[in-house]
Amino acid sequence: MKTPLFLGTVLLIISLIQAIVFLILGTLNACSLSFARNVQYFAGIPLFAIALILLLYSIITTIGIARQRTPEDIYRIAVHEIGHALVANTLFPNSLEIITIKIRINIRLSVFPTITVSGGHVNYSVTTLFPTKAHLLKKMAILYSGFVAEELIFPDGHSTGVSKDISKATEIAKEMILNGMGPFLTTATPIGSQEFVAACEELAKEAKQMAHKILSQKPIDELARKLVGLETVRKTDIKDFFGT
Repeated sequence: MKTPLFLGTVLLIISLIQAIVFLILGTLNACSLSFARNVQYFAGIPLFAIALILLLYSIITTIGIARQRTPEDIYRIAVHEIGHALVANTLFPNSLEIITIKIRINIRLSVFPTITVSGGHVNYSVTTLFPTKAHLLKKMAILYSGFVAEELIFPDGHSTGVSKDISKATEIAKEMILNGMGPFLTTATPIGSQEFVAACEELAKEAKQMAHKILSQKPIDELARKLVGLETVRKTDIKDFFGT
């Protein structure tokens, strides 16, 4: 996903290039000048307007959310992201690309565009053409690691910030079962049946245990406070950040 700031900038550049191209075409061929203006009006101007809206939305939303976040919120976000980072770095060494608690605005363009805001994120890069059960369980463990980290650090447990991670992990569990990787089922098990749900829960339990085993031995609090001060840790600084 790209942010509105990125998309707005791209659309702005495209609309300006489009305007220049159509003006040149119109100048070279006087007969097509009217056509060029019409196309520019119906395509270029709306594109330019969307670009400006995306840019303004990005700026206003980022400022608004930044003002609302308390030190407690920022620390919780850091704990959550450190959980993801520690498990990803353990299960897929040298795969981490960025750890950040900076606000990110995501936009998904489709028939019904959606815009979401996240308080931080961790990116890691692992590609495989044919993922195995072990590989997919590791991905589930990484998704559940924010949840587990919050449970380990905060007396009041996890926050609603884990909902998207759980949803993604559940989708992976469904994919595993449909490919015969469930704990006790075959690909013929009906989706939504009690057996299917139980199999998803069993895979989730296994993934959580994997994450818990890793995080219970890691200095989550220390690294989270360190991340609060830095805000962002990039690939080149990952090893120094973890002290490895």
